[in-house]
Amino acid sequence: MSHLKIPARFRAVTQDNLHAYFDGLGITPRCALCNNAEFSLPLMYKHSLGTSAPAAEDVPLVVPHVLPSALGGSQEVVFPLTCEHCGTMLLINAEWIAPDRSHTQWGSDNSLPVQGEGSE
Repeated sequence: MSHLKIPARFRAVTQDNLHAYFDGLGITPRCALCNNAEFSLPLMYKHSLGTSAPAAEDVPLVVPHVLPSALGGSQEVVFPLTCEHCGTMLLINAEWIAPDRSHTQWGSDNSLPVQGEGSE
């Protein structure tokens, strides 16, 4: 059985990165079922990744999860947020949260620009 190696940039995401993502979009995440805005997420510390000594800055990292492809295609890496009220999970694609991604492509109305728009 082969194991997917999760890219390092997805293993370095912090709670601050998630907050910056949602702030950059100008939205507060809400549960699709109960409209609650409080979520929990799985966290780990760098020293739990194979070293016994704590890192200099022991900032908790968000644990990435892999969604396997049923059709044998690419697998998605996501960050799961669990509603504190009803347990519904919100999955955010790790590609959108990684610290090296810019969210400046979003328009002021939170929509992506149409292909070719603004390129005159």
